[in-house]
Amino acid sequence: MRAASIVPALKRYVLEMRFKPMPSYERGAVVHLGPRNPRSPVGTLFVQPRVNTRTRRNVLLDDVLGAWFAVLCWNNNPRKILGEPAFATWQALGARFVAARPQVQLRWTGHDDPDVVVVGDHTGDLKSWFDAHGESVVFLRPDRCIAGACIAQLAPELSASLVKALTLTPRGGDFQSATGSVLYVPQPATESTGAAAGPA
Repeated sequence: MRAASIVPALKRYVLEMRFKPMPSYERGAVVHLGPRNPRSPVGTLFVQPRVNTRTRRNVLLDDVLGAWFAVLCWNNNPRKILGEPAFATWQALGARFVAARPQVQLRWTGHDDPDVVVVGDHTGDLKSWFDAHGESVVFLRPDRCIAGACIAQLAPELSASLVKALTLTPRGGDFQSATGSVLYVPQPATESTGAAAGPA
């Protein structure tokens, strides 16, 4: 890594593991609405650009999203897109809600939601991603794999399908070490079934 630090671009290339092929998941906690489109981003890892929040500058999007499920909307409030019932369901699962905007709109207020984190796309990477794929709503797993993606009008339908793909066992099931509910995420046949402890 010492030699790579001489050339910043090469260092970033290595540290961000861009030389590795993009992994793709087709089973488990991954939902397509309708037949799978070969260009669909569902099942792939979401981009990780740097963003601004209203209190922090140039932070990794991953740090804003947190360590659990997240619902990210481009230029929209996730609550309005999902509707109150679906929003409440994801909120009960401990999901983080993020509204991404162009940087020039970061400070716009008037319809702020205390349960939604607003980020400014100061690099333009998020806009480029959404422009390239057409979807404006993404549901992200804890591993930052895209569990589902859709246009705003289909968000409630996709949300319901994703909730069906997940099962929540109250009181942590049989796992004595769990402190809250256990969210069972279906895994591909080649992997053992796992459970991730999340917020109750």
